[in-house]
Amino acid sequence: MQSPNQRKMTTLTIFSFVVLVSLYGCGGGSGESDKSAVTPEAIDKPVEVTQLAINDLVAAPDFNFTSKSNIIVKLNVEQYQGRRSYINVYRHYQMMSDGSYYPDGASRVVSGPLVDGHFTQTFTGFNKQQQYLVEIWTYDNLPPQQQEITVTNDQLVWY
Repeated sequence: MQSPNQRKMTTLTIFSFVVLVSLYGCGGGSGESDKSAVTPEAIDKPVEVTQLAINDLVAAPDFNFTSKSNIIVKLNVEQYQGRRSYINVYRHYQMMSDGSYYPDGASRVVSGPLVDGHFTQTFTGFNKQQQYLVEIWTYDNLPPQQQEITVTNDQLVWY
């Protein structure tokens, strides 16, 4: 005579076996055969493989192989003449619901002081990135002035 635990194990084993056999037997498909399907015949045709050397490759004369370029940041903001100010340029940022921007600090590509309202500096940027966030901070605890600027002729210009 089997103990209650042995009966449970036997029942569980039989149930598992029935489920596995049922699943294996299903095999998928709709049960209907598609007699209209035609299997293509194999064509025994040799395939020519041409080996190319790197010197055989040709690119258009105006093709640019680099994914980066030097971008010049030029700021001439007269309202900041005579005021201590600092600028930051960011690659990644989000527009907030109030219309301001939230920059990703790790994506800052340029920063430095604005001297008499002027700033010029060059950085290396990706060709596919066309817009950057420029912030001007003053030392009077006011929120920064922010502007999203589009790269034009490899320059970010704010006048």
